[in-house]
Amino acid sequence: MPTITLKLELYQPTKFKQAMYERMTQINTEFANWLLLHPDVNKATSKIFKEFSDEKFPSAIINQRRRNTNKLGYSGRCGVRSTIKT
Repeated sequence: MPTITLKLELYQPTKFKQAMYERMTQINTEFANWLLLHPDVNKATSKIFKEFSDEKFPSAIINQRRRNTNKLGYSGRCGVRSTIKT
């Protein structure tokens, strides 16, 4: 069966979505830096985000950031900076 290739035009995100992405990036970066200073970073679960903030945030992103921060926590305490390419 031959492969069909489709070229789709992607639209630029709306101003609302751009603002939302920037806010999520800011929260994610602040959480990672806060987590690096947490004494039990290697035992942290996604519930630890509630200690950091009352805001709602996707648990998948929290868990991924927690895993990445755990790796950083072992290699040395350094700041984390997240960026979104637009």
